[in-house]
Amino acid sequence: MTLLRYDAPVRPLFIRRSSRTLGSFDTPESKVTQGSVEKFLLELPDGNAIEAVLLGHFGPRVALLLEADAAIERRLGRAPLRAWARLQRKISWETCVSTQVGCALDCRFCASSTVPFLRNLTSDELESEIAAIESRIPAGGRLRKVLFAGIGEPLLNYPAIASVIRALLSRGIAAKVNTVGVIPSLESLFADGLEVELAVSIHAPNDELRAELMPAGKGYKLAEIKGMLSRAPASIRFIELKYLLLDGVNDSPDHATELAEFARGLEATVCLQIYNRIEGLGYEGSPAERVRAFASQLRGAGARVDILNSNLGGTVDGGCGQLRARILPRNSAPHPEATA
Repeated sequence: MTLLRYDAPVRPLFIRRSSRTLGSFDTPESKVTQGSVEKFLLELPDGNAIEAVLLGHFGPRVALLLEADAAIERRLGRAPLRAWARLQRKISWETCVSTQVGCALDCRFCASSTVPFLRNLTSDELESEIAAIESRIPAGGRLRKVLFAGIGEPLLNYPAIASVIRALLSRGIAAKVNTVGVIPSLESLFADGLEVELAVSIHAPNDELRAELMPAGKGYKLAEIKGMLSRAPASIRFIELKYLLLDGVNDSPDHATELAEFARGLEATVCLQIYNRIEGLGYEGSPAERVRAFASQLRGAGARVDILNSNLGGTVDGGCGQLRARILPRNSAPHPEATA
């Protein structure tokens, strides 16, 4: 891992790279894969730390074309610079950023539950976080989307993220907001007319199981969340219902039936997520055959379904909060500025 310093109000302390990185095209052994991920630990001015991730991805057809370009240039005895330049134009670069120092939601399956909540990030800190990660994009590439999906609940820090989203949209950078469904802030988001994608963490098809998995979700009933989503304005460009499949916990046929009923009538896509195992939390991901059966049952009931494999970040401690919790000592004392 590498230590970097920035003049900005946040600075990377550590960078951990995935083994599934993009080929550098500087040796015959270099290979282009379909994804790249770097995970950063960033220090704030007050000494606290947060995480952010830089993701680059592209399709298999692009990978084949780039490999062909690189092979031709190598046969000509040249470094495959043209292929590398084309690659930068084809990659879709995104960053996943944290919005709070620690997380108060205490989701049982999430590594962020091990990171005590201290405070919200300011809009200046958020902008600096994004700038620090954006500076890592290779020459020729550009940031296309910011995912507010790192440590913390974005909608519990709505004024700051709203300010940053406006700045991003003015630069032509898309934004996606992940939330457990904080009703008052959803109302503000809808009223403000910010053009964003929205991902709502459902993870259980009924309130009882959801309260077990996501204790903070007790205050936001599924019926209320569905009611809000059904009134989403046109500024909400896309709605995902995120559902993490946990072996023997929320992946039965009855759960699929309940989830299909929740999704019925919503202009939304159910995104089934493959769980990256997190040491010490006691959960395992559902086996592949059960994931397929669950998706098939949902589709049979009329739901739009995607299956998202989050393994791209697996080799950099894919769970939010893991890198920070592993490197920094735990401190459960509340920050004087902490708000919920």
